[in-house]
Amino acid sequence: MMSLAETSQYAGQLLLLLNLVWGIILYRDPNVDKDRASIALFLSVLTFVLYQSGLVIPLIRFLK
Repeated sequence: MMSLAETSQYAGQLLLLLNLVWGIILYRDPNVDKDRASIALFLSVLTFVLYQSGLVIPLIRFLK
């Protein structure tokens, strides 16, 4: 049985992955403004990379 920490880690990874996929879908949609879609995709990729490298929590603590 998974602990609460493991479950929340997997849930966080899944949400970030879905956010990344949504950014790609928005970027490829011809009806969406490309500038806004590019920013959304960049932020999705940046957040995903920061989360996977374990830098999200230290970055949040630094920005507080």
